[in-house]
Amino acid sequence: MDLIEKKINNASFLVKDLLEGEDSVTERKDFISLSPQEINKALQIINKNTQFSEDTKKYLLMNTWKINYKVKPPTMKEFLTEEWLGETANCLFDYIKDASLFSYRIWEEFSNSNRKLIRCYNCIHDEKS
Repeated sequence: MDLIEKKINNASFLVKDLLEGEDSVTERKDFISLSPQEINKALQIINKNTQFSEDTKKYLLMNTWKINYKVKPPTMKEFLTEEWLGETANCLFDYIKDASLFSYRIWEEFSNSNRKLIRCYNCIHDEKS
């Protein structure tokens, strides 16, 4: 096993530990030095590991957000609440909330397909001075 293979193999253990909740992994130099391609290869090793049950693999892959974030990013519905937007959440018109949720749902459907999606937006607030 050459040096690159050892690094990728070690990365798979680090990524697995992180996904299982071991947050201190993110402070290790050998984790910090990993490129996105190496992390991707580590995830592939985890996914192909026959020692893990399908439920374990599913759990690990559902928690890949931990690689880039300290707190799980909110869904669009969660984002449009006071927890994320503060008092602004109470001032949003229902049609803005509905349009945001609809747009996000469409984006999710398209991102899980082979089709391409172009998103066009207009201004939320257009005011002349």
